[in-house]
Amino acid sequence: MKVKKGFFRALRVFFLFVIGALVLGYIYDNIQLAATIGVGLGVLWMGVAYFNAEEGEEEE
Repeated sequence: MKVKKGFFRALRVFFLFVIGALVLGYIYDNIQLAATIGVGLGVLWMGVAYFNAEEGEEEE
């Protein structure tokens, strides 16, 4: 099955946002709000990274 490289970049962006938001939520003692914001921003930028990837880039 062929998967676009953009998918793995997008997945990395998503997890970076989620983990970063959890760390900030832990620091500021508001994990629930930070996790929600992290997932929202992660999904948004995951879509941006995926759809901006070139169509010719494929990985096995």
